[in-house]
Amino acid sequence: RAGSDIAEHDSWTESAPASAQTVYIGVVKLSNVAKGISSVVCPEGGFQTDILVDRDVADPRLLSAHDVVAFKVAIDTAGTPRASPPLWKLLGWNGKDPPKLGEYVGHVRAPLTDGTVCVDCPDATSAHKSEPRIH
Repeated sequence: RAGSDIAEHDSWTESAPASAQTVYIGVVKLSNVAKGISSVVCPEGGFQTDILVDRDVADPRLLSAHDVVAFKVAIDTAGTPRASPPLWKLLGWNGKDPPKLGEYVGHVRAPLTDGTVCVDCPDATSAHKSEPRIH
């Protein structure tokens, strides 16, 4: 099942050229805590291999197969594509439509006692006249 779910994401392919400024969206294929590395399938990048995610970019304990992530790519001296920080884990994807980044970027704070989480994002607070919250 894992292979078939990941293969379905080929439909996300876009013709964007690989660039240090391009943010790519991919799906975690595997995370290896012992080796400190994860692997991401990223069809739109046009890379011949999966994107490697080192532990200094994202702790492999926090990534699971099928997680959707967004990141920039750098090519190492051996020609291997590697995710560059920051790496974003996208939540709330329906599994059907191509995933996309939201309009705003913020930092999630520690949960409140009722489980609500506030997000530090001045742009969203200004545009919506209230602090973003996740319930």
